[in-house]
Order: sequence, then structure tokens, then C-alpha cells
Amino acid sequence: MVLHWLISQVDAMSQTWSYTDYHLVVDACPRHVLHWLTFRGRCMS
Repeated sequence: MVLHWLISQVDAMSQTWSYTDYHLVVDACPRHVLHWLTFRGRCMS
């Protein structure tokens, strides 16, 4: 019973995740990498 509920929850989460969070991650990733590189460059210089 609990396992069935858990599977349905994970399935619902994965469906919403693939649509919303995927785009957020793809959108944020380049900016995060750029910020990390500038931060590293400032520390090394």
C-alpha cells in the first residue's frame, strides 16, 4: 500500500520535474558556470 503510494508520488514528481525543473536547470546552468569561472579567476589572480 505504501509502496504503491510512493511509486505514484515519484511518477507524478518526475512528470512535473521533467517539464519545469529541467528548463530551470538548463536556464541556470550557463549562468552558474559563468559565475563560478569569474569567481575562480578572481581568486587565482
